[in-house]
Amino acid sequence: MHRITPFRMTTLGLLGLLALAPLLTLWGTATARPAQAAPIEYAAALSGAAESPPVASTGTGNALVELDTAAHTLRVRVTFSGLVGTTTNAHIHAPTAVADTGIAGVATQTPTFLGFPSGVTSGTYDAMFDTTLAGSWNAA
Repeated sequence: MHRITPFRMTTLGLLGLLALAPLLTLWGTATARPAQAAPIEYAAALSGAAESPPVASTGTGNALVELDTAAHTLRVRVTFSGLVGTTTNAHIHAPTAVADTGIAGVATQTPTFLGFPSGVTSGTYDAMFDTTLAGSWNAA
């Protein structure tokens, strides 16, 4: 399992969870690899302190993202609570060309994951995406 550090956060991402109360944007890099039997797992502890730069936020959470290159699936599991505002959008940002610089584009569905809880200060999310479908990721 890969620990995702550092976090890149924006006010519109969750995995950038929120426009009203930025918590964080989860990003990770999955480099092209040959198909393998075991999924590639990314885990993240979500907090304002982990944001780049850090922000004062009461929001916390955990995320687990599993990319299975053999099955062509992406599973996203998130729990979050304590947000000072309500959720609006949730997605995963791609990496920047140079770590910790620039603005990372959105790599997954935009503006938000289908079915992600909206207008709440806490919640859970668990979804599986078929990465062979163009609608499950963002080429931009």
